[in-house]
Amino acid sequence: MSVLYGADAMGGVVNLISRPLLLNSGVSELNQATLFSQYHSNNNQRSLYFDADASYNNWGGYLGFGQTEADNFSTPSVLTFPLNISGTAPLFSGEIPFTDFKARDFASAIGFANNTFESTLRYMFWANDQNYLQQNGQPTGQFLTNHNLLLDNAYQMNENWLFKSRLSWQKNLRDASTGIAYQGLDDGNIDLSLELNRYQGRFSVVHDAIKGWQGELGFEVVDKQQRTYVGNLIPDANSNSYSLFAFERLEHGKWITEIGFRFDYISQQAHLAVNSSDSRHWNALSGSLGLTWQFADNWLATTHLARGFRAPSVFDLYALGVHGGVAAYQQGNPELEEEYSFNKDVGIRYFTQRINFSFIVFYNTIDEYIYQARTTELHAPSGLPIHQLRQGDARLLGSETEAQWQLTDSVKLVANFTKINSKLKDIGSELPLLPADKLHAELLWQPEKLLIFEAPELYLNAQYYAHKQSAGVYEPFSQYDKLPFGTASTPAYTLWNFGIKGELKAFSSPIVLRLSVNNVFDKAYSNFLDTYKGYALGQGRNMSVSLTIPIGA
Repeated sequence: MSVLYGADAMGGVVNLISRPLLLNSGVSELNQATLFSQYHSNNNQRSLYFDADASYNNWGGYLGFGQTEADNFSTPSVLTFPLNISGTAPLFSGEIPFTDFKARDFASAIGFANNTFESTLRYMFWANDQNYLQQNGQPTGQFLTNHNLLLDNAYQMNENWLFKSRLSWQKNLRDASTGIAYQGLDDGNIDLSLELNRYQGRFSVVHDAIKGWQGELGFEVVDKQQRTYVGNLIPDANSNSYSLFAFERLEHGKWITEIGFRFDYISQQAHLAVNSSDSRHWNALSGSLGLTWQFADNWLATTHLARGFRAPSVFDLYALGVHGGVAAYQQGNPELEEEYSFNKDVGIRYFTQRINFSFIVFYNTIDEYIYQARTTELHAPSGLPIHQLRQGDARLLGSETEAQWQLTDSVKLVANFTKINSKLKDIGSELPLLPADKLHAELLWQPEKLLIFEAPELYLNAQYYAHKQSAGVYEPFSQYDKLPFGTASTPAYTLWNFGIKGELKAFSSPIVLRLSVNNVFDKAYSNFLDTYKGYALGQGRNMSVSLTIPIGA
């Protein structure tokens, strides 16, 4: 995926997964309008969303908006420090203060299509007002705002060639203050204000089979403008990148071959002080090769090789300030170099009408891996630990196993297991901030009808998280393994969840009802990647109910 979309491939994937519009239908209609409501018992979370899409001959449109509001979440009630001196007891239990939030979002789109041309303009807005609890019991309040404007075009030049373009603008705003809840934030008391504008132009041609090969070739231009209005966490900076990419796929007999490459040139300028700046330039060639072989009727073997590249970000190089979200004073490192990775994986898959099984082993080496390490120093006057950006050669060895077994026409068993081992070669420790090994097992029942419900689904699943040891001093939050409360390393635990979904026939589309309970037994646990694990447990039992109601046609 990074061959087509670069080192921040996830951003490209998220942008691609957009609600499809009903275009070129030849009719005029309100296709569907939906009202969605949801409630979570743990934090009294309430959500209400409305969306609708319509078409008029060659035109289509979409509109959606909603709001989610939540109070503080709750954990299982346990004895806290200092009453509990076990060494791992939390500071907070039950209702966790300053964990409330309020989110709003809006999305709209309009599109046109005929036999050779399609164009869609989308605008999305999201805002989240939230509080984050600090170890000292005080809040960090935040206002987060995101705007996204996308223009996608596609032109069918002939039977074999399709021209595609994307123009996009993204704007991210963040205002925050430590010691003040978001309800009290205003322009006069914020201590951090950031703005990021990202402009992207992406142009490519997609072709059908040419001597068996199908693929996409193109180029991309990205301009980023980072501004800090209050605070000194990161400096103002501008970044430009220019990329060429190609991806080709060939299916021949029992073999599938995939080849891709990408060339990136990145220019970055940070404004460190008045009349002082630091300019950086990087260029890199990355690529991938994948082979799939169907060596028997129900068996596939796969292997992939990929070379990746990532330039250090403005934050990696120049961060200097308090980041309330991780309770640390963070220091960038202007000596950082670019990362290069070499990824290898092999896998096997078995599939029948009732059984689907896959197993993949991967081994990744990363030269000059950039990571955030806690030091033994404390920042004055905040008293927070100092986190420094560092780098070193790293390797990851892991596996992913997944199985699905259709026991009967209505009963399915699903299981997956992920395991990762890692090592920072220079210091011999694990990489920081990697998840614990996880096993997920689920039993799903899908009868044709249950009482008054059509197409019902009932599931029961268990999620097992293995013990995870902190990577030592280089692990953020590792101080909690030595303090008389909280934890950085997390013991193994299992969470049980169940739910039911059913449809009630109404109008042309059904009303959909969903009920679920997560952490059924109100298990006390700490997730290894939870930033609260040093002084609070994970969320306790949560009962959820949602209702999706069709409106109109």
